[in-house]
Amino acid sequence: MTMKDQLIIKHYDPFPFLEIENMYSQDELKLIWQELEFLNQLDKFKGPEETGSAKTPEGEVLKKNSGLYLDELYNSRKISNILTVNSNLFSTHILEAFSSLCFLYENIKHTNEDTTLISYYDNCGYYKPHQDNALYSAVTWFFKEPKKFNGGDFYFTDYNLKIEVKNNKTVLFPSIIYHSVDEISMNVDFPPGYGRYVMVQFIHLSSNKLKPID
Repeated sequence: MTMKDQLIIKHYDPFPFLEIENMYSQDELKLIWQELEFLNQLDKFKGPEETGSAKTPEGEVLKKNSGLYLDELYNSRKISNILTVNSNLFSTHILEAFSSLCFLYENIKHTNEDTTLISYYDNCGYYKPHQDNALYSAVTWFFKEPKKFNGGDFYFTDYNLKIEVKNNKTVLFPSIIYHSVDEISMNVDFPPGYGRYVMVQFIHLSSNKLKPID
């Protein structure tokens, strides 16, 4: 799969955001799945309380899934298959497409930090409406085909906008927009790993990494 195989879809209504189908090549997907299957063994994934879940004002955790921040797991991005290939998000043609949606999005070209959370949803998993603590968020979905679960759809909840969840598809949007995942249902007899994986890249502008002005 090459850059030409990617399908970039620009949305302007009800707000500007980007969809990218076929985000990763087949070779890159093989690398990603090697790591996903490794991480989903031996209970390496953590519960929602340990992965920075959004909460209600009363302290209720808003999600039911398991996950892991890869940046906390590895001391070098090069060790991780996923952290090596997910830099694709910052390819020039993707940044240009996103920034062209709205003049305010031009600052994505000046962001200088991203963190990656891998989450896994199986039977009864969900994430209620929430915002992310970042400037922009990119969500990419992975699941074994044919798909063995129902539900797990992604919504921009303030707009009642459903985004079809497809394998190897990325959605890039401002983190302040409320979004959610509806509950998944699947046969509990399926072995671990047949549910819905999502890779979330939280994109920041870190003042600690700003270059000094001469």
